[in-house]
Amino acid sequence: MAFSLFQMAELAQEQGDLIEAKRCYTASLLINRRLGDQGSPTLVLLPLGMLAQEQGKYAEARQWYEEYRMYAERLGQQAPINLILQQLGELAHEQGALVEAQQLYKESLAFAQNWNDELSIAEAQFRLGSLAEELGVADEARKRYSEAHTAYERISAQDNVASTLHQLGLVARTLGDLTGAYERFAAAKDLFTSLGDDNMYDAEDQMMELNNEAHELQEKRQRYEVQLARAEFQVNHDAIAHRLYQLGQIAQAQGKATEAKMRYEASMATFALLGKQRGMAQNWSALGILAQRHGEITEAQRCYETALGLYKIVGDQSGTALTLHQLGKLGIWCGQIEEAQRYYREAHILYRQTGDSYGTATTQRHLEGLFPRQAS
Repeated sequence: MAFSLFQMAELAQEQGDLIEAKRCYTASLLINRRLGDQGSPTLVLLPLGMLAQEQGKYAEARQWYEEYRMYAERLGQQAPINLILQQLGELAHEQGALVEAQQLYKESLAFAQNWNDELSIAEAQFRLGSLAEELGVADEARKRYSEAHTAYERISAQDNVASTLHQLGLVARTLGDLTGAYERFAAAKDLFTSLGDDNMYDAEDQMMELNNEAHELQEKRQRYEVQLARAEFQVNHDAIAHRLYQLGQIAQAQGKATEAKMRYEASMATFALLGKQRGMAQNWSALGILAQRHGEITEAQRCYETALGLYKIVGDQSGTALTLHQLGKLGIWCGQIEEAQRYYREAHILYRQTGDSYGTATTQRHLEGLFPRQAS
């Protein structure tokens, strides 16, 4: 009877009748619980959790997942324990509880490595890569996705290999490695095509965009270099500062981190000579992003904090909010919970004041994930 109800629940879920699906799953669970040692409640607890998660009922989903974990640990079932760690991690990630998600993903990875479970290793690495990407630490994301790619290849999970190649392409693009990005998108496109997966069109679009971007960046570089030379000839310090900053942006987009840093520092020195603190703040922010993407977290924090002080002096609310947001991300990455809370709260207030709906929603999500009782 319990298994029949379980099958009815699966059928109802496939047909989109989630109310009936939950009713049948719950009835099956009750019977399994009455059967005691003869029952299989874990069979039903996972789909109940996933169903609740799909509906956005996170507290209920967590309750089912935790009960599933309790049964699995009591029975010494290793694979189900790891599965539930992954589900709990995904649930925390969706809720914006990124610190908890990171801890669960790392716990899942260690568990999978201990049992030489290649699929679970790959999935945990992929999720950690996604988290690093969301927090702006692109170099760490690249490392995690590369580990996931290697593990997926070892077990010939071709659809996952293709998806990971696509993510590696996106991260390479963020880091300015346009050639590497193109190669990964091309490999992903070929694999998606062989699998008959429509994601091949997205990979193809990315390749076209990269070709256009490379051409546009080179054109802009040539134009800005001519304008910089003219400004230097005319001893126009304001124009020099702006062109140096723009050339820094171009160099960063082209993956030339050393040149980008040099340009930003030269621009900042020129803005300082002119006493223009907003221009100095923009360069400090750019240096922070550069350091953050390459995993230089302490340097990124230093740059953002300097930029923050300058933005506050000139009353630039938008610049202040964006910088606070970045500092909040770094706080989460470093596990500095109280610092992250403070930065996100201040950013949230400013986003609301400036009418930035995306910034408001994002910081609210992370505040609720970190501090559900204190988020406003």
